[in-house]
Amino acid sequence: MNTLVTDVLRKVAVGLLTALPIAMFALVPSDHAQNVTLRFLDFRTGQPIKGLKVTVTAFNEYGEHGSVLEKTIAFRIFRKTDQDGQVVVDFAESLSNHIRIWADLSESVPDFSPAEVLKSGLVLPYLKSTIKPMASTSLRPAEVVIVNKRVTTGDRMRQEIP
Repeated sequence: MNTLVTDVLRKVAVGLLTALPIAMFALVPSDHAQNVTLRFLDFRTGQPIKGLKVTVTAFNEYGEHGSVLEKTIAFRIFRKTDQDGQVVVDFAESLSNHIRIWADLSESVPDFSPAEVLKSGLVLPYLKSTIKPMASTSLRPAEVVIVNKRVTTGDRMRQEIP
C-alpha cells in the first residue's frame, strides 16, 4: 500500500511540475506592444503624403458635443509622416476606445476604434472630390489608410475669402 501511495504522489508531482511552467507562461502579460500604422495617401495619385504634421489622440469617452473628455485621454502624440507617408502609433499599455487624428488635410478624419483596426484594418476615403479617386488601396490588419488631400496655400487663401 505504501508503494501505491508513493507512485500516485510521484505521478501527481510530475504532472504539477510539467503543468506549472505552462500555466505560468499563459498568465504572464505580453511584453510586445500593439501598434497601429496610419498611412496617408494623396487621393489623386495614390502617392504617400510625406512630412505631414499629425496629432493622434487616444481617448476613452466623449464629452459634450462630441469633444474629447480630457480626463479620459490615454495619450496624445505629435509626429510627422515618414517617406512612406506613415505614422506608427504604439499602444504600450492598453487599447483606448477611440482614436482621433488631426492633420493639415482638406477633409477631417472621423474617429475610429483601434480594436477594430487591429482586427481588419480600415480605409478612410476622400469624399469631397468629384474627380475619380486613385486605384484601390491595399489593406492590412492594424493599418489605417487615410486617402485625402494636403491643404495648400491656395486652399488656405480660398478659405479666407468670403
